[in-house]
Amino acid sequence: MSFKQSTALQALWSSIANYNEMIGNPAADKLMPVEVMAACDAQMGLIDDEIKELHLALQEWYEDPTPARFREVRKEFCDVLVTLGGFAHRAGIDTAEDLAAVHQHNMSKFMTRELAETTVDTYRTLEVQTYLDRVVNPETGKEVFSVRSAVNQKDIYGTKYRQGKQLKPAGFQDLDLPLPPL
Repeated sequence: MSFKQSTALQALWSSIANYNEMIGNPAADKLMPVEVMAACDAQMGLIDDEIKELHLALQEWYEDPTPARFREVRKEFCDVLVTLGGFAHRAGIDTAEDLAAVHQHNMSKFMTRELAETTVDTYRTLEVQTYLDRVVNPETGKEVFSVRSAVNQKDIYGTKYRQGKQLKPAGFQDLDLPLPPL
């Protein structure tokens, strides 16, 4: 199954919402705002626990790289997604709409060669070492560029950039999701 199968993904989020209802985690629209915050806080504890289990499974797989160990990594990864889905359910987040907006915004970090060269120059003034990554967009077949951090580093203002991190193009606008209804 591919991440690209948005209908399947949307159905999965719906199933996760149903699961949460069945275990007594009501949707945000059934709670008062202070109850939503408490529910989100409780869900964050579950997410933290699942992420720790994923870290442990990864460590065990690194030490013993067998298919059985990797199966545990897959299971723990999916547990993280389920608890994240529970958070979305409890907080009233429209995962399909918001994920689509975030994905589209992330895709805007791919740029023309001209903008990529301008972006490299912009990061050079911040003393950030970069490299260009040329790729072909599988949806359009067009060549695009991504500017990435060449090493783990900090810019002149102290902002951290991990090696390989995709950097924002010059003039990039942060995503502004619409405010939820009250």
